Amino acid sequence: MVHVDSLHVESPEQIQRLIDWNVEVLLKLLKKVIAKREACGKSAGWEEEPYLEIKDPVANEVVAVIELPPFDPSVNSKIDDKTIEIPSLAEQQLKDYVTAVAKAYRSNPFSGLQHATHVTNAVTRLVSRIAVPNLENPQIPSEMLQGPDDYDVLLAEHIHTQSYGIACDPLTQFSVVLAALIHAVDHRGLSNEDLGRENPDLADKYNNKSITQQLSLEKAWKKLMEPEFENLRRSLYADVEEKKRFRSVLVNAVMATDQEDEQAQARRAVRWEKSFGPGAAVDMDLNQKATCVIECLMQAADEFHALQTWQVFVKWNERAFWEAKKAFKNGRISTDPAKTWYKDQLAFFDNLIIPLSMKLSDIDAFVINSDEYLDDALLNRQRWSTKGREIVAGLVGKYDNESDTTNVITVVSKEGDGDDDIATRDAAKSTQFSRMVTWNVDVLSRILKEIQAKRQAAGKKNQYLPVLRSPEGKTIADEVVEAIAIPPYDAFSTKEKLDVGSVTLSVPVQDQLHEYVCHICSLFRDNWFHCLDRSTQVSMSAKKLVQRVTTSQNHTSSGKPKEIYEETFGLSDDPLAQFALVFAALIHDIDRVGGVSNAQLVRENSELAKKYHDRCVWEQHAVDLAWNQLMQPEFEDLRECICADEDELKHFRQCVINAVLGTDFTDHQLLELRKGRWERAFGEKVDKKNLLDLKASIVLKLTMQASDSFHALQHWQLFQKWSERHFFELYEAFEAGRIEADPSVYWYKSEMMFFDDHVIPLCKKMQKVSVFGPSADDALAFATTNRDLWATKGADLVQSFVSKYHGKKSRGTRTISQRLSLSG
Repeated sequence: MVHVDSLHVESPEQIQRLIDWNVEVLLKLLKKVIAKREACGKSAGWEEEPYLEIKDPVANEVVAVIELPPFDPSVNSKIDDKTIEIPSLAEQQLKDYVTAVAKAYRSNPFSGLQHATHVTNAVTRLVSRIAVPNLENPQIPSEMLQGPDDYDVLLAEHIHTQSYGIACDPLTQFSVVLAALIHAVDHRGLSNEDLGRENPDLADKYNNKSITQQLSLEKAWKKLMEPEFENLRRSLYADVEEKKRFRSVLVNAVMATDQEDEQAQARRAVRWEKSFGPGAAVDMDLNQKATCVIECLMQAADEFHALQTWQVFVKWNERAFWEAKKAFKNGRISTDPAKTWYKDQLAFFDNLIIPLSMKLSDIDAFVINSDEYLDDALLNRQRWSTKGREIVAGLVGKYDNESDTTNVITVVSKEGDGDDDIATRDAAKSTQFSRMVTWNVDVLSRILKEIQAKRQAAGKKNQYLPVLRSPEGKTIADEVVEAIAIPPYDAFSTKEKLDVGSVTLSVPVQDQLHEYVCHICSLFRDNWFHCLDRSTQVSMSAKKLVQRVTTSQNHTSSGKPKEIYEETFGLSDDPLAQFALVFAALIHDIDRVGGVSNAQLVRENSELAKKYHDRCVWEQHAVDLAWNQLMQPEFEDLRECICADEDELKHFRQCVINAVLGTDFTDHQLLELRKGRWERAFGEKVDKKNLLDLKASIVLKLTMQASDSFHALQHWQLFQKWSERHFFELYEAFEAGRIEADPSVYWYKSEMMFFDDHVIPLCKKMQKVSVFGPSADDALAFATTNRDLWATKGADLVQSFVSKYHGKKSRGTRTISQRLSLSG
């Protein structure tokens, strides 16, 4: 039996990982601080000892307006922080300081180092949405340009104004992120009110105001002021003005996390109304707006779990519950939190989270729209209102027993009857979701390491990556090309010479990849067929087929690297194309409405169909969603790991587009393009010219199509399972009135046509290209067997599908009725 306290205690390895992540984030910002200072021509040396002694209570330092640097027209070029080298002593001292801060956190279930890192990650994401200049539409009127240098100056001024100066001040950005890391140092696991009652001396010291916040900031500041961090301080600020601004941002940001102080909150509300309310003056002081935004970002980051997915909210909600329950059990608070937790969380959403997320939507400094946070907050509030009582009941059972052997969902669902119990299904889905996220992250991580190893072997350095989207007036379908350019052969970076084992992905890259995959997985609808479960299976198939192509044992050559390169049409030496293929397999069905085809969307004249000009609607929509998310500022490290320069980014995008749109078998233009490509590359009259790029493009398309049809290329039971699920999805759409045709009438013939017109010809093409080895023969054998079995059993199976569907629907209705009667 495992005691519940151990469930929320980080291991030494986990603590070190959190330390490493925070260090990397702060080092990146420190580089920007130094780069900006050098661009301004400020001296790196400073004779004055950069120590700032604070005597008054921290709460007295909160200001209504933080003075940020004014716009400087002489610093109008892009600051290249990639060339900056942080002094080795300063870098080591930053690592030592973050380690000291981490050790100062107590092992609380909620208010500990892990949550502080979560807040740091959140505020970094939010700041990145401000600190990215909108270079695509700079809104600079042509009549304002009087000389060749005017554009850069006016653009820099535009960025400064749009972001209230935050985008142009790396020191402010560093201070906000550091504030997130230190905001709960030495947190005692109690609210300020309860801590004041437990420790009157501490309350007196801080005038009973924001006790935790003042204590945390005081401890973190005193540590930073110690002699062993002198070089770090000198790198952070170079004069009195910078030193005071650094301190001022820290104070306002940390103090803003006390959202229980009604007087302080009221003052912030008045300042917000003046800056962003309906009556706000157009020429309002930028510094006042910047101060409001800094405080708002910090408050949102501190409660970011409520602005994310339901799974994230529930995870941190449980930790917060146990922290309060633990205080009650130890006699530190008088009221059992279980009695009010359900209502408290509703009030938490209504009085804090939803108003806060609405503020985020009002901040016009964001380059990226932030309405998603309001959407997630509303969804989480809605789900808590319906499931909260059950969740609380489960938590009470778990933590009263103080053992993780108590199944929370079983306690919640006392009236449940096995698989039909809603809470049990929710728990199973949550577990399955986590497993699929972990699997996809692991596969993509491995290919990323190959990309990095090849880049190292080739001696290739990272360059500036632009934000890449479809050309003006074009859709994604217009970007499909006949032949994707495959990188030429490089004897120094062949697969055999890559030292993949020595490659370690940085902590930011690992975290951003996990977060990105989580986001993609959350976009799948709860369909029978076009769902996350199936897309993960497609990814598995893509990964296996890629391995077949890149494994030398599958080829007839002598094993020489160049011969393997030519025999695989360059794909064996192109890990970026391999990554793109598995990536495409994962994303290709996101946000798809079950049972609704592209043709149905066109018939309905839907907005989505019009947006994509009635072509490959769902496929283009999937690429759009996934790509736009990848282009967000918070995934910068991940993008730079995937692609080193603009050419690689274009290559990656091209592979993804060709692969995903390759799964549409109804678009006549694409069908004609594929037919022509095949004839030129592998037909009766093969063009004798160098067709490596064309053949590689065909192999990528075949791999994606075979992966998308994985269930027909494996054993009969698997095909039957997914045929049934596909039928259920269509039948559900038919019963809902979304489609007109009854699938029970045509499903037998439809599956026969699927084998005859698509699956078996696909397998024969896989044999023809000769890169898949025995896998192509195995696929054809399975497909032929499954086709014959369906021919004899399919008609009876369709009838059993209908009966089974109505049985599931009846049980589902019965369960919902039980829930309604129990809830009154």
